[in-house]
Amino acid sequence: MEGKFLEFLENIGSPNLYIYDFIPNDKLENARECYSIPRSEKILGLVDTTFWGSAKTGVAFGLKGVYWMNLGKYTEHNFISWGDLYNNMSTIDLSDSTIWFEPNCAIDINMSKIKPDVFVELIKDLANCYYFNKCSTSVDLYSPVNEKVSLVEEGNKDIMPIGISDNSLNIVDEFGVYDLSNKSEDVRCHYSALLFMIILDDGYIDERQQSKLSYWLEHLNLNGRQAELCELAYRLSSQDSLEEVINFLIMQDPRLGKSLLLDVSLFTSMVESSSSKVSSRLEMLAKVFLINDVELKDILYLTAFILEHSTDGLCKPQPDIDLSSYHLWLPEHQQILFRKSLWK
Repeated sequence: MEGKFLEFLENIGSPNLYIYDFIPNDKLENARECYSIPRSEKILGLVDTTFWGSAKTGVAFGLKGVYWMNLGKYTEHNFISWGDLYNNMSTIDLSDSTIWFEPNCAIDINMSKIKPDVFVELIKDLANCYYFNKCSTSVDLYSPVNEKVSLVEEGNKDIMPIGISDNSLNIVDEFGVYDLSNKSEDVRCHYSALLFMIILDDGYIDERQQSKLSYWLEHLNLNGRQAELCELAYRLSSQDSLEEVINFLIMQDPRLGKSLLLDVSLFTSMVESSSSKVSSRLEMLAKVFLINDVELKDILYLTAFILEHSTDGLCKPQPDIDLSSYHLWLPEHQQILFRKSLWK
């Protein structure tokens, strides 16, 4: 998380923003004393809003949250945790150079030399980053046969994740009208957001899931935008747009239904002990994706087969199963799928 925090801070590029090792000791000491920052807190960024450069007023970004001291504008609180920020992100209000989180809880960023809207986006990015890190687990689930998903081999770099269509259409929803041409930014964001909705519903992303997700984001040209996609996923959910987006995408490419459900099944089943919650979610999505019971059973078997989980009690697909529905998939998994002789 620290590394990602520092990336966001470094992208701001303000002369009044000092980052981690480059925070002058006298400024840091003044900030700790004036903003009531605990000694145990690690400060990754410090914005000095003073005229003479003492940093006795300003904003400090720590691992636990945001600390500040305003000049001439008293508020009851001068700290807000990243968790509270994330949970109340929609209530953040900007008035001139003052960022309000709630009554009697505001940051005055006058003299910060950072544009107010940029400052707000920075805070949101850091809160999203914190939340995503909190939802992640460091449990090592790898084994010799279950390694990290490797980067695509040379010569296969044009292979894209499923759901990217060659045609285009207009999607009209709360976000406006989008022209979703092949490999367009919007369809990529929506596709990734759909996966996020499924993953985050379980409360964490394990290392194998993160490895595969990182692969996708890289080949969708969305590196560094994971937190943004997370926020998009929640917006889609809260605005009841998720099913609408899915339906439009499936209309665009009917193969997307089975391909997307297989991806969702893999993400939610990478941990051996899949729950009844996962099963019920997959059944619900199968209806949304217009997938019948036989196709759903095929997907559940393929999921267990690819992840090398037990297939006991699962119905084997027919030997003549059409795997073309999954042809826009990761090459290493394609190789496993097309070794049908192993499970005929």
